[in-house]
Parts: sequence; C-alpha cells; structure tokens
Amino acid sequence: MTQIQETFEIHASPETVFDRINDVESTSDYGGLIHSVRIVGSDVSGEDIYRYKIIVAGIPLTWDSKITERIRPSRICWESIKGIELKGSFELTPSQYGSNILFQMKYHVPYPLLSTLLEPLLSPLARKIAKEAVEHLKAHLSQ
Repeated sequence: MTQIQETFEIHASPETVFDRINDVESTSDYGGLIHSVRIVGSDVSGEDIYRYKIIVAGIPLTWDSKITERIRPSRICWESIKGIELKGSFELTPSQYGSNILFQMKYHVPYPLLSTLLEPLLSPLARKIAKEAVEHLKAHLSQ
C-alpha cells in the first residue's frame, strides 16, 4: 500500500472541524475530484457505509467505506470495504490559531491494469483531494 501524509492548519476549533469532517456525505460538496458520496447501507454494527465516486482522467473510480473510529474532537478513521483499498485518518490537535490537521491515507488499487495506468497519478491525486478537502473546510468554516 502507498501512504501519503499531509499536515494543515485551519482557523477553527478541533470540535468544529471534527463535526464537519464527521458529516461524511458533505464530502462531495468539496468539489474537485470527488464526484459524489452517499450512504448505501450499514454494516452489522449499524455503522453507515458510504459509496465514493471520483473521476480520474475520465475514468470513474468507486469504493465503499465506513468510519472505523470516532473520538471527538481529536480523531476520525475510515477504511474501504469494497473497491479501491483505502485506510485513513484525520487527527486534530489545537493550535494557536485553531486546529492542526494531520491527514494520513494508505491506498492500493486492486486492479492490476488500472493500477499500472493510474499509479503515477495516484499519490499526487490523493494529495490534491486532501488539499481540496481542507480548502473547502476552511472556506465553509470561515462563513
């Protein structure tokens, strides 16, 4: 699995940032590469399962994921359960101006041909999605 890690600062409290990140379906509002996020069911523990769709170089990619850990206001973790293999987290800590966000994600495209075609794009793409998400958070929380 390939891993990326990015750190950001946002001018909002960890509680405020956590609540926005925890609103998973609003992720598609972030624009850019994320085309849609919607609830498609729940697992045996009652945790919602979300279907993500992104479009990369005209190729739609989808995966289903669920939240695996919620510790308000400091940590949200998720992992995919179908499609592209993903595992990630947002870790929030207070900063002088609001919150520091540590975004971590590991991923693997389980389709060999698609992986070969997309691998040169995936790390920069994952970083771009993370940056877009944080920029959207900043814009939303400054309103």
